[in-house]
Amino acid sequence: MSKIRLLGIAVGFLLVLNLVILFLLVNEKGRVPFPGMPEHDREHPKRIIIEQLDFDKDQVMQYEKLIQEHRRAVTELEGQIRETKKNLYLTLRDQKQTGRDSLENRLGDLQKLMEAVHYNHFAAIRNLCKPAQLQHFDVLTRELAFFFVPGKK
Repeated sequence: MSKIRLLGIAVGFLLVLNLVILFLLVNEKGRVPFPGMPEHDREHPKRIIIEQLDFDKDQVMQYEKLIQEHRRAVTELEGQIRETKKNLYLTLRDQKQTGRDSLENRLGDLQKLMEAVHYNHFAAIRNLCKPAQLQHFDVLTRELAFFFVPGKK
């Protein structure tokens, strides 16, 4: 096999490899919102909570409202985080990187707000529980940290 042919095969292989990697980066199907959960199953944490806490119909309806509020708040914060990150990386154009510190601080503040949104969401779920369900909620709290770990498998 000639060196040119071998080089052509290597270049072709690297091109295909780059396209596969690019596809995986653009396509977020690799993200799993909850360990052990299929990526298409956003309802899995909801089902876990309803089942483990044995919510009745009224509690499920109240829980659905909490979920809507939570998703709205998370979506809003995610948008702010994306915009702040975009602005942060735009400072790379500037030799002095003007505003970098304030943007990094803003990102920290937004992440802190995100954690507060998650925490308050679960505190509200706890408030939905009847006294007999609180013991089950306490068991569930051991798993809560994994509910919002993006990309964790």
